[in-house]
Amino acid sequence: KNPKSKREEQQPSAFPWLLLSIFFLAVLAALVTDKFGTVEEEYLGYVDDASWPVENLKLREVERVDWAPHVPFYSKLAHTRRPYILTNTVLKNWKATEKWLDPEYLPQHPSLQNLDSVKVSTNGVGTMTDQNPGRPLKPFVEDTLSSPNFVTVNLTGPQLFEAINDQNNLSKYYSYSKIDDELRKDLMPNTFFWLTIDDARANEFYLWISGPGVGPAIHYDMDHNMFSQVVGHKRFILIPPWESHKVYPFPSLHPYDRKSQINWENVDTEKFPKFESVEAYVAFLGPGDVLYVPPYWWHKVHSLTPSVSLSSLSSSGVYQSMKKLYSANLVVDRITTREDRIAATVVFIEKVLNEMYEDYYAALSPLFHARWKNLRDKFGRIKINPMFCHLPKELEGEEFSEDVKLAVEKFASVQMLEGAPVSLKYPDVRAIRDTEVLDWIENMLSTAAGPELVYGLILNCLLEK
Repeated sequence: KNPKSKREEQQPSAFPWLLLSIFFLAVLAALVTDKFGTVEEEYLGYVDDASWPVENLKLREVERVDWAPHVPFYSKLAHTRRPYILTNTVLKNWKATEKWLDPEYLPQHPSLQNLDSVKVSTNGVGTMTDQNPGRPLKPFVEDTLSSPNFVTVNLTGPQLFEAINDQNNLSKYYSYSKIDDELRKDLMPNTFFWLTIDDARANEFYLWISGPGVGPAIHYDMDHNMFSQVVGHKRFILIPPWESHKVYPFPSLHPYDRKSQINWENVDTEKFPKFESVEAYVAFLGPGDVLYVPPYWWHKVHSLTPSVSLSSLSSSGVYQSMKKLYSANLVVDRITTREDRIAATVVFIEKVLNEMYEDYYAALSPLFHARWKNLRDKFGRIKINPMFCHLPKELEGEEFSEDVKLAVEKFASVQMLEGAPVSLKYPDVRAIRDTEVLDWIENMLSTAAGPELVYGLILNCLLEK
């Protein structure tokens, strides 16, 4: 035995004191309830309240790593291209960590006395789905859109916190708003919560206040997200972007753009058979945990208890790259005849795809069919003029090479990190590119022909085999 072991043998046994300590902690736990609301043990399981059991998925746990609070650490984290739970974080030094647990502090805070966008479920279901009413397909899919399962109300801080802590209240509540300067004082220091200097200067935090069982629909965000759990517990299910075709997204033209067609409360595995084989990760967050969510990672968030969380977003560069392409003055934009413009747009898109992919059908077909799965009966009936698939003779002299070069360049540098393009050798970057390519195709064809012809043009002119 080594000397340390001998010394330990000479010490009195700590076993009786250990038993006494365990007994004392058990009694204390029985007497003391969480200041923010009782944490029910069943909330911490894998099964949602009144929803499809996620244990049907083959879940891997998100890795936990110790926090290193400086910007280069965030940069290193972003280069890993994976989600992480950061523990032992700077949140332990925030005033919010102590103050926000006080049952009177947040409800009475001046910044939370006029909450004008609190969502309240109307059917007791926790997943609340927002629409983007400005999307081009909305007039054509009105009959397929379900009525919103929530209402938006004005509440004061005391009213909201009383509602989310009332275990007898069957309605679900959540509030999402930008942090103001007064509340930001409780979140210092914080400059290393952003990846870019511009985002750090903006210093924008978004505040989530929610009751148990609440969460938005399965969706993805374009940017890097540092999600900080201050009070209570949450669960994230995360799905990488290369699995997007198994999540069945809506088309980019749809009011539910960037959301999944899957009803989380009642997953129809016959309708969406690939979902059960999706690669998925689970992250359980408690007070002080920070979850890094990379760009375009699908996530389903679920509040396990009354919860207060923060999100801070850093640009992935995708929006900026795509904005330059969408705002470009292209040859097809100068063609005035509708029929000629449609045909020229199809041919231009095909030239871009042939330049970018060895086999663009194999790259884009799974995601295209997953997006339009629920809409093909409606739009598949619309006949497409075969002439739209070929360039008219009078336009055969049009030169598309400069426009093709621009599009290929923008998609090759679709994501930026620290001012440099991220290589397409990474599967997530290729998946982001494919998502943006399909978005661009849908929007180009919608502009040229109208949203009702997009499905048929892609199917018959671009992806027909």
